[in-house]
Amino acid sequence: ELEDKTMNSRSIDSKAVSEILGYILVFGMIVVAVSLIYMQVYPELKRQQEISVFKAMEDLFTVLQGVERLVAYNVSQSKTVSLRIEEGDIYATRDFGCINISINGSWHNCSYGAIVYEVGNSKIILENGAVIECFGDDCIMLSKPRMFNRSGNVFISIINASGRLAFTGFGQMTFENCGSKIVNKTTNASVNITFHPSGDVNTTRVWIKYFVEDLGFRDVGNNTVNATGVNVTIAIHNVSIS
Repeated sequence: ELEDKTMNSRSIDSKAVSEILGYILVFGMIVVAVSLIYMQVYPELKRQQEISVFKAMEDLFTVLQGVERLVAYNVSQSKTVSLRIEEGDIYATRDFGCINISINGSWHNCSYGAIVYEVGNSKIILENGAVIECFGDDCIMLSKPRMFNRSGNVFISIINASGRLAFTGFGQMTFENCGSKIVNKTTNASVNITFHPSGDVNTTRVWIKYFVEDLGFRDVGNNTVNATGVNVTIAIHNVSIS
């Protein structure tokens, strides 16, 4: 009888141990399953969130483009915009780019700043009156600048909007007009424009494509476009950002 009780006790202990091991195994399987799902789903959720934020910043930069134009063309002396940057950073920089313009052999060097939003490997840039998006080394022009070629009358507007502002989260950006001037006005001109990006983003090909497709210039290589027999006016608008 004593032996039977001992055997029954051992049997109960074995069942208890088996149940505990079973719970541990089931819990471990759940943890592994949840971890695998998280590893697969979280990057996609993160990507969708970044896409949503980036889309909102596209709309914001279109607004900034309009504000910059109002100030640059002296419709308003100054404008302040309140911003909320969910992710990434926004900053204004000096000497973002430079274009050399030759008109009948006379050269003009035009440097300009830009406003840049950066998140991950993607950027949105308000450069020289245009909104440009860059994904790594690939860039596209989202919104075009105010330049035109109408029946051989070419108007090139350089907007030098620069400052030393940088922030994330809540902040304000103030645009202030610092003067405009016409640096050249020539009839029947031969015009060469060479692009020299000085920032860490190369938007040269975007600008060459714009000048060729929208302004009727020719791509002559070496980051240079050319137009001949045109009446050209070049204006520079200086805007301070703080």
